[in-house]
Amino acid sequence: MPTPEFVSGAGSTLRDLGLGHVLEAVTGVPMDALGSDIAPAAGLQAWSANLENQTATANAGVATVSDVATANSAAIAHLTATTTSTGATVSDQFASAGALSGYSNWNLGGSSLGAGVQLSVNPAGSCGIGGSPTGTSTGALYALSTTAMTTDNHTVTLVCAATGNIAAYTSAILRAAPDMSSFVYLNVFQNVAQLGRGSFTGGAWTFTLWKFATLSQAQAQTIAVKASGTTYTVSVGGAELMTYTDSAGTAATGTGHRSVGFAVQAEWSFAYSYGWPLASFTAVDS
Repeated sequence: MPTPEFVSGAGSTLRDLGLGHVLEAVTGVPMDALGSDIAPAAGLQAWSANLENQTATANAGVATVSDVATANSAAIAHLTATTTSTGATVSDQFASAGALSGYSNWNLGGSSLGAGVQLSVNPAGSCGIGGSPTGTSTGALYALSTTAMTTDNHTVTLVCAATGNIAAYTSAILRAAPDMSSFVYLNVFQNVAQLGRGSFTGGAWTFTLWKFATLSQAQAQTIAVKASGTTYTVSVGGAELMTYTDSAGTAATGTGHRSVGFAVQAEWSFAYSYGWPLASFTAVDS
């Protein structure tokens, strides 16, 4: 149903153009009931402003719905982790804004990206890279939980706080050595997920790709990677995305390789791109 502003503004404009009868036929409103003291340009401007206001309201509603969906996904991941695991459990919904170094449950490290560049939690409760990298520095920052898993078989789950991009990744890390000299990773870009084993030594990241799969990463998605024996299964929203069996046992296991965590990349290519922020992190023995 046309709004009064639309009818009045459009009626005045069409009257001046000699086409008022068209509006009368469409709306069923007599032309005498339509304002005639509004200039054509003013009528169109009022109509445009009305549409812009409606669009802004609609967009605000969509953002609110997305934020609610993200919060729900994070809460579900937390409840699933804390109620179903019979072994070690790690769960963080990043409730306190500020540098992640202020949290006592994470050990931090990674590339040197410049003074003040660190993993941080914003007031909305999402964790990503905060600060401005120096020059054209490229690399990633990681966080390992201070709680290690008690078995080699465990699952790491990340909830996306925003849609990322195709140039930078956010990683789920599992079966890691406490010093990150070896680990299994799932690097998730906006359009592809890469599964493999890696290391971070001497300030350099090394990734050995096992398998990849395309996806459409988005806000509120739940992305998980599960290690069971030599088989790794990646799922998005509970649906399997890919599976890989490390038949040769190239990924280290045992008591010294049960740390879990995540990493976020900053990638320079004429401008900086960042991996998507996390709404929550969970890890459980499985």
